[in-house]
Parts: sequence; structure tokens; C-alpha cells
Amino acid sequence: MASCQKSDFDQLCEEAAILTRELECKAANSALEAATREAEQVLQTFNLPPLNTQKTKRACSSLPKPVSFVERDQFGHLVPKRRRQKSSKANICDATVINSAGMSSSLGSGQRDIDHSPSLSAHTVWAAAESIETLHQEIEDLLGDTDHIKCSIPTSSNTWAIRIEQSKKKWAALRPEMLDSLLSAEYTEIRQCQHCLLKRSVIRCKDCIPKQLLCPECDILLHKRKLHNRETDVEGFFRPISPSTLIKMDSRGQFLFEEKDSLLPLETPEEICNCSIDSIVVSEGKKAILIGIDGWKDLC
Repeated sequence: MASCQKSDFDQLCEEAAILTRELECKAANSALEAATREAEQVLQTFNLPPLNTQKTKRACSSLPKPVSFVERDQFGHLVPKRRRQKSSKANICDATVINSAGMSSSLGSGQRDIDHSPSLSAHTVWAAAESIETLHQEIEDLLGDTDHIKCSIPTSSNTWAIRIEQSKKKWAALRPEMLDSLLSAEYTEIRQCQHCLLKRSVIRCKDCIPKQLLCPECDILLHKRKLHNRETDVEGFFRPISPSTLIKMDSRGQFLFEEKDSLLPLETPEEICNCSIDSIVVSEGKKAILIGIDGWKDLC
């Protein structure tokens, strides 16, 4: 029983060896055909006569086939072969020589089996490595030229003291310009009311945009219940005034300040009782303090 199993195993091994040899022959033939086509392309570029493929095939077929021995381990199993690719400089130089016009003589004699795909890839990798080394060298040269250059202004991310010092320098440089802009904005001059376009403006309302300049009459009409930020320039400079302060002109043309009762900005109900709306009169009540985003105001 054991001898039968062993004979079957030997037969399988022999069949595997035969299949391996056939595959190797097919691979060699395909490589030879690819090399022949590439050689013909090279010859066409140099305007040389084409190769005689029949002679090349006969010369290659006349060569003795190499004998390969099958290695087995202690259990009788086949040991797979490992093929190592050589990537030395000598092989790369040989590949470049094979790619030249002298390929025709080597193919005519039939003494070499040419496989161009590994040599071309090795040549490409070697050229890419040389280009990368060249780029690295150029970058190092450029960086070496900038070693003597020093930054005159220290960066703001070094220390807290440097940041504070730079901030003070910037403020000292911009302070005169900012002060001039502020003073020019607060400059008072005799200007016309932007609403009636007839009288002199005495009130500047920061909330009535874009028409901020008002005369005393337009101020009373527009600011009945509005808590706007108003300023007056009758004293030669802009001074904030409360919502209950009014400005009037006397018989001599002088501006006077008057106080009035300012009502809370509440909505009046449409109907309180059975009386008509025209008979309802809103009057001042107790004093109240309204506190808002602009401070407190005395209202009724």
C-alpha cells in the first residue's frame, strides 16, 4: 500500500516537473518574441534592415535546453525556487548597452536570451534616484546661501515682553493720527438743519441716521417719545443731554435749556372704556427711573 502511494506521488512530481519545463519554454518564447519586436523597432529608428526572425528562431531552437533538477525535502515534497533579481550597476550598464543598435548582432548569433522589461525599469529607477539627489543638493545650496541673513525684526511669538513692546510702539505711532481724527469728528461749526433745511442745527442725534443734525423745532417733533442719544453744540462743544432737556431760542437770539416731562415709551391702548379715542388725554404721572444700555434716565 505504501509503495503504491509512493509511486503515485512520484508520478505527480514528474508531471509537475514536465508542466514546469513547458511553462518555462513558453515564457522564454514570449520573451524572445518581445525582444524581437523591440529590436525591429530600434532598427526602424536607425533605418537598418529588418531581422530575419526565421533564422533567429532556428538558432534558438538548435541550442540545447538547460537541465533543471527538482529539489525535494525530507518528506518528498517539492522545494520552491526563489529567484533573486540583481540590481547592481553592472547589470544596469549591460541593459543600456543591450538597448543600443548593437542588439542585432546578439540576436543574430542567438547566444543571449534578452528580457528588456527589468532592465528598463531598473534604468528608470536609477535615473529617478539621480534626479532626486540633484534636487536635494540644489535645496541644500539654496539654504546655505541664506545662512548669513538675519531677521532684523524679532517675531511676535518669541516672548511676552517683545509683544508688549511692539504693541506700545504701534500705539505711539498711531496715537497722533487717531487723536486728530477724533478731534475733527467733534469739531463744531454752524451748520444747517438736515430736516427742514432752513434753520441752524443745535442738536446732533447719534441714532437718527443718516440725518443727524436738527434744529430746536425739528428736535421737538421727532423726539417726542424716543430715547435717543442727543448732543448739543450751543456751548461750543458737543455735550450729551437727557431726553427731558429741550433747547429754545429767546427774543435776543440766545439758546436756552428747558426741562420737560418725558413720558415712558409705552404703547397707548386703543380703548380703555366706552369713551372715544379723541377724548383720551395722556398726562404725566409719578417720576420713574429707566435704566437701559445707555445709563439711567428720569422719566414720567
